[in-house]
Amino acid sequence: MSETKRKVPKLRFPGFTEDWEQRKFMMLLKKLIDYRGKTPKKLGETWSKDGHLALSAINVKMGHIDKTVETYYGDDNLYNKWMQGNHLYKGQVLMTMEAPMGNIAQIPDDEKYILSQRTIALVPNEEIIDDFLATVLMGSKFQGELLNKASGGTAKGVSQKTLNEILITIPTSRDEQYVISRFMKVFDNLITLHQRKLENLKLKKKALLQKLFPKNGEQFPELRFPGFTDSWEQRKLGEILKVNSGKDYKHLENGDIPVYGTGGYMLSVNEALSEVDAIGIGRKGTIDKPQYLKAPFWTVDTLFYLVPLEKYSCSLLYHLSNLIPWKKFDESTGVPSLSKSTIDGIQVNIPKDKKEQDTISMLFDRINNLITLHQRKLEHLQLQKKALLQQMFV
Repeated sequence: MSETKRKVPKLRFPGFTEDWEQRKFMMLLKKLIDYRGKTPKKLGETWSKDGHLALSAINVKMGHIDKTVETYYGDDNLYNKWMQGNHLYKGQVLMTMEAPMGNIAQIPDDEKYILSQRTIALVPNEEIIDDFLATVLMGSKFQGELLNKASGGTAKGVSQKTLNEILITIPTSRDEQYVISRFMKVFDNLITLHQRKLENLKLKKKALLQKLFPKNGEQFPELRFPGFTDSWEQRKLGEILKVNSGKDYKHLENGDIPVYGTGGYMLSVNEALSEVDAIGIGRKGTIDKPQYLKAPFWTVDTLFYLVPLEKYSCSLLYHLSNLIPWKKFDESTGVPSLSKSTIDGIQVNIPKDKKEQDTISMLFDRINNLITLHQRKLEHLQLQKKALLQQMFV
């Protein structure tokens, strides 16, 4: 018999040879806990400032519970009335049903939580391990089926009835389930480690930016490289750079010159709008995400490109632009927008000495390269996990 007919995965741990079984979603469960539509008011209670955290689609992320997103809390009275004895246990699988749909996470500890909006809790039957259930539901096959069967527009959702239409193939051996889920747990921990390293590096960069550039109204930064003692000068951006407009690219042919919009790289064409490096900042739409544009390049009409005058470092001004509160200068009541005159009038502090500009730039360039390296490692691990899930499941 072929592998497809036998329902076995392409990649399998040694010692397991039995066929996997196909089940409907609900057949995997002993119980599905769904309190959607419940409110404290219906129970004669109110939310409180502390107590038991309510877990909803806001803090149930893919693969973890985000406790930093403080939503609602309930006291003991609300907890008891709401949960009706259904205590959520450590390792139990939660799933968001809409806005966003399909996020899978497990309860991280033995704290008491309130199961809240747009989220359900799953209690698997005795044949299924919680960790394995979570791994299956995070897999691309189940997530793809979920998306295909979802209803709604932008905020897609799924019902319990629709869930039961999804077929899931699983190993009947709990030992095989355990080995698979244990392996994926180790992989997830590695991904989490790299995510934390990346976030810590970004936080360190943010802290250094604040310390190596003077605060508003001050002429000297808190931290400084040895050998530099002069006060910094305050300048309007219009005095140290030129704001240029992007243009339509549709008349151009395909080539190797990158075209950038407010969201970043779009495509490549055969002509350049600029032959010198510049800083991209949104004219309309996303106005608070500066981009370093390495020449040659083209920008669309919603993206300004800022070219520094000769005595100023483009790299330094790019790092400086990340400290500017661009949204504060929004001139629109609808879609965020900036004008050349507004950008020209923004005041910044900058070192007079070009050597100091270059020294600061070099540090942040190295940090950015390190961030990019960590980002690529993380993306590579996530792709490896995705590939493994596709080969280790039927």
